This record gives sequence, structure tokens and C-alpha cells, in this order.
Amino acid sequence: MAWTIYSAFSTFRTAVVDLTEDQDAAADLSSFSIISRLKELAEKEPEFPSLKGEALRFGSFARKTKCRPLDDIDLLIVLDGSQAEAQAIEYDRYGYELHATAGPLLPFTDSLTDKVSSFKILDSIRDHLKDLRDLKADSVNRRLQAVRLQLDFRDWNFDLVPAVPIYKGGDLGGYLIPNGNGDWWKTDPRLDHQQLDKAVKRHSELILGLIRMVKYWNASTSPRLGSYHLETLVVEAMTAEGYLLTSDLPELLETCFKRLRKAVFQPCPDPKEMGPDLDLGVDWLRRTQFSKNARTAEIYAWAAREAEHQGKTELAFLWWQRLFGETFPHYGS
Repeated sequence: MAWTIYSAFSTFRTAVVDLTEDQDAAADLSSFSIISRLKELAEKEPEFPSLKGEALRFGSFARKTKCRPLDDIDLLIVLDGSQAEAQAIEYDRYGYELHATAGPLLPFTDSLTDKVSSFKILDSIRDHLKDLRDLKADSVNRRLQAVRLQLDFRDWNFDLVPAVPIYKGGDLGGYLIPNGNGDWWKTDPRLDHQQLDKAVKRHSELILGLIRMVKYWNASTSPRLGSYHLETLVVEAMTAEGYLLTSDLPELLETCFKRLRKAVFQPCPDPKEMGPDLDLGVDWLRRTQFSKNARTAEIYAWAAREAEHQGKTELAFLWWQRLFGETFPHYGS
């Protein structure tokens, strides 16, 4: 039973927001299963793209900023790009072309040029995966940047993103992934992890819990911000004005919502400096409504904390329930 706000938050995180150890373990096991099947396909099917090294987990699940429900896991499928050359697209600030006159990527070039088509690679992965066992019927499909599939005994999707490693001076300089238009753009999940590691070292792992709780709140509001956009806003908003200076999660939530309602109006560059701003396409109306929602959440958090300071714990529970919904524990239950 939850009789205090702190026990309520602990229960809320454990039972509602955070992924459980069993979910983490099941996700890791199913990821290993998918990766193993991809290796088998690459070894047995000559028309399947050649792989290089291990597939990489990336995205919010890999960064431990994923809240429930666990609906998707991102895997970077590293391809053998030997003998292919990357070339920046002159008219596209972030776009790249891949050119191959020989090597493993040659079969995926356009018929009239030596450009490697990310569409052809995605189609090849999709077509080879369709007949694998234990997949939900009609779950395999090509999206803009990934092939999505779902195992028939799991609730979550896998987004398989083909990635061609690129090197600079013999060192890995990132990966080229499909840009949704047949060409490529650059990414490097290592930089996302480094950015978050800095925040954790500076503010403790509590910031991961804060990100997950704000994402959970975001999922219940309209309009929503994209997961990566929101995560970046939270990290920047909570670090821009110094250390957190508290381990009180209710206080952090109030502060975070206060800062988010202002931060959403600012540009949000890709932290890796490899792609377009994360807020690209978020119009003024959407920003304004998100800011209003964050302001409401800030007021509810303030009211809950004030009630708690006045010894009105049951009233504090009601305010937190208004913020997070009926999934937040009820007083004494």
C-alpha cells in the first residue's frame, strides 16, 4: 500500500513506467534471436546483403530511456561496405550517396549508375525475412528507414536499420543509414550514448528515471513530441542551468515541466550534429499546445508538492493522479 508520495512514486515507476528486469531480459533474448537469423541468412543466401560485425542496439531501449509499453526495439544491421565510397550530396546538407563499382554492395546499385540504393537494400532484407519462422503474419514491411517485423510470441516490433560503416583515417567515423529517399545520411549511436553518459555522470542515473516519466506523461497528451526530440529537450533543459542539486523526483518533475514549456519553442539541433534539427516539422501550433500541457503539468506538480508540505498527503496523491492519470497509485492502496 502507498501511504507516502515517495512510496507511491517508487511503486509507480516499478509497476507502470519502467521496464521490468523480465522485459529487459526477454527483449535481449529476442534481439539475439533476430540477430542470429540475420547471420544465417547472410551466410546461406547469396542475394542477402553481406554483414560486417555484430548488429548494434540503438535507440531509447539501448539508452535505457524507454518507458512502457515496450513497443519497438531498434537494431543497426551493419553491412559490409568495402569498396564503396561515400560522397556528400551537394544540394542536401545531411545527405550522402554511396557509390560502388565492385564489392558486396554492387548488386544494390541503380541500373544506370553506380549509386547504391538504400531502397534496394531495404527491399532485399524485407523479402528474405518474410519466410522466417515465428514471425507474425504480414508483420514484415519496409518503412522509410527500416524493415519492421514482429515475432509472433512478442508484443514489440523490431526496426532493422541497415548501416554502412564509414572510416576516416582508419577509424570508424559513423554509419550511413537510409534517409527515406533512396540515399543515405550519417549517424553514430555512440555519440548519443556519450551525450547521455555525460548527463548521468553530472546528475546521476535519476535523470534516466526523469526522462522515462516525462515520456510516459507525453504519451498521454496531445499533441505529443517525438521520443528522441523530447529526450533531448529534457537532457538539455535539466543541464542548461547547472546541476540538479536535488534527488527529489517530485521537485525534479516540477522543474522539468517548467523548463520544457519554454524549451519547446527553441530550435533543437541533432546532438550528434549529423542530421536536421529534431524539431523540424513541429509547427507553432503544436509547440504552443505542448507548452500549455507542460504548464498544466507544472501547476499540478506544484500543487501536489504544496499539499505534501502542508501535510495533506491524500490531496497530494490526487494532484499527481491528475498529472499522470489513474495509473498513479491511490492513497492507501
